[in-house]
Amino acid sequence: MTVISMGNAGMRCTNWRNYQCLISVTGKECRINSDLRENGLPDNKSVVHMTDIFNTELFDELSTLSFGAAIALACTVQTTIYLHGDLGIGKTTFARGFIQSLGYKGRVKSPTYTLVEPYQLSAWQVYHFDLYRLTDPEELEFMGIRDYFTQNALCLVEWSNRGVGFLPEPDLDIILKDNGKRRRLKVKINTLSGRTLVDKLVWN
Repeated sequence: MTVISMGNAGMRCTNWRNYQCLISVTGKECRINSDLRENGLPDNKSVVHMTDIFNTELFDELSTLSFGAAIALACTVQTTIYLHGDLGIGKTTFARGFIQSLGYKGRVKSPTYTLVEPYQLSAWQVYHFDLYRLTDPEELEFMGIRDYFTQNALCLVEWSNRGVGFLPEPDLDIILKDNGKRRRLKVKINTLSGRTLVDKLVWN
């Protein structure tokens, strides 16, 4: 367990497991453990004033597929994941690894023109959103966006910035950036469910 005392600004710690923890609570002491609830945090999907950041690198398409699969297999409850990065950076490759690891045998393509591609699997309903061509966020209201985020749904959302105001907050933000021959990957943990997922993550 790590004890962090904060003054007037947030502090960054690196000695709690493999994460880099950014604490923005001011003037308080925060004890961090794998449960978090001893601090009085709400027993729901909200983590107030806290973002954990997990960093890794992906060396090729196979490692991107493998990381997508690892994230999928760590999901135990309804999960919403935002995928961020430039065109061609590997967001759909990540989605393909995620979806196929759950038993889907067909082709996984980016739903650029349809906005969402559903995958009915044995344990989950997976929805892959690509909002790149969304011209107005209110279009999501017309398509019944709330109906997709059900208790048995895993939702991957590309270009979530195009749907601001009409999408639920993500459990994880996954950011892909070019780093020469590799991809730099950052996972931002936003909720208790997201933290539980990363705790279960098997990734080397």
